[in-house]
Amino acid sequence: MKAASRATRGRPPKGSGQSKTLRLDMRLNTAEKQAFRDAAELAGLDLSAWIRERLRANARQELESVGRPVAFLIRRDRLVKARFTRPSSIHLVFADGYAGTVRVEQLEMPVDRIRWTSAAASADGANLTVTAKKGEPIPIAAGTLRYLVDPQYAAEVDARHHELLQSSAGSEAADEPPPEWFGQPEVDLTLESWK
Repeated sequence: MKAASRATRGRPPKGSGQSKTLRLDMRLNTAEKQAFRDAAELAGLDLSAWIRERLRANARQELESVGRPVAFLIRRDRLVKARFTRPSSIHLVFADGYAGTVRVEQLEMPVDRIRWTSAAASADGANLTVTAKKGEPIPIAAGTLRYLVDPQYAAEVDARHHELLQSSAGSEAADEPPPEWFGQPEVDLTLESWK
């Protein structure tokens, strides 16, 4: 019979999307530091988390009160500008300032049945919208586009996906689709202008 394995000590490792890479150094006197520690303990947080939480709340309040953007609230998967460039690319600019170009072929859509020159970012930034030859609007998720043009973003998404797969590996519910799915009629999702 195997002996029970001992739990490792310390904080569990963070996922790739949670790790902090930059430091903020500040000078304090002893009384200030002790007061911060006491307040953090009262809140049930470690000192670093307590300071970060309070700084984020104050920064957000001050910046929003004068109508300025709050950098840590900007979603990287939001599109602010899209422009078709000949012969077959779309230049994209995202809310955090990242810019990239996606080739039309990468989208795996019927190239000859879409007016690519109609490419535009949706008002909420969630999609790139193009128009089919017969006039239907076709939304393309901005997150998918960011994945295609930004290797770092793609690596982070892949790492989160891998973590989810690992956490659900032991779950039997994830293995089988519900039985009612099998009784559903087949639906043709192809746009009329693509047929």
